[in-house]
Amino acid sequence: MRQSSIASSDPDLSRNGFLTQAPFPVDPGPDHTAEALRESEERLRALQNEFAHLARVQELGEMAAAVAHEINQPLTAITNYLNAGRISVRESTSEALAQARRAMALAAEQGMRAGAIIRGLRSFARKGDGMRRIEAADALVDSAMALALLGADAAGIEVHRDPAGGGAMIEVDPVQIQQVLVNLLRNAVDALVTNPPEARRLVTVHTRDLPYEGIVMFRIADTGPGIAPEVRGRLFKPFVTSKVKGMGMGLSVCQRIVEAHGGTIEVESEFGSGAVFEVRLLRANAI
Repeated sequence: MRQSSIASSDPDLSRNGFLTQAPFPVDPGPDHTAEALRESEERLRALQNEFAHLARVQELGEMAAAVAHEINQPLTAITNYLNAGRISVRESTSEALAQARRAMALAAEQGMRAGAIIRGLRSFARKGDGMRRIEAADALVDSAMALALLGADAAGIEVHRDPAGGGAMIEVDPVQIQQVLVNLLRNAVDALVTNPPEARRLVTVHTRDLPYEGIVMFRIADTGPGIAPEVRGRLFKPFVTSKVKGMGMGLSVCQRIVEAHGGTIEVESEFGSGAVFEVRLLRANAI
């Protein structure tokens, strides 16, 4: 009687007390497992893209002063050129009109410069679609330099560029790889501005096509103060930074992005003698 009462109250038991359904979930089979795995991977990629985007927004916030200064320069120049042109056109002589035309041309040139800066900012801040494309390595470096080195001249920083040439192609998410390069370049600038006035402030940017190894190498070196030994071994871990106001997320995000592309990122530094960051990514025809 006791068994019968239990059986009648449990939908998985028959009237005789035997199980009519499996006590554990049935194996969904390989197709369902593969589909669940794909969905999990897609969600993970979406979260990684969102995290990388937040890191880019933070980077823009840290660059705000340099960006404002760099945009203010062409805007001031445009105002001066237009005022000069306005004064020139008051006179009807051919020489005055020629001066006005030159002033207008220079104003237009400065307007294009300001527009290029703003387009670079918009490109950097946008949310990437996560799609990988075949890109020229040098073009990615040049676009990153145009953004990351804003204000470098005013800080007395020299820049040496050593391109690889047109044959270095990589298949990447261009927004994310530009993010890596911008972060490394900004770190170099931040390190250099701490140098004493008499010390040289130099950042060197190399790109190397290594077809026999199947990779493209990016190397960013600076003559800053270097990285303290107690920080260097943990540099790519979250919340580790040598900056006074840094959050310690930039290099951690860089490492995640590079490794997700099948590449590597390494640092060499002797305290007091600068730092060298090296990123290696697969060549497009080696993937």
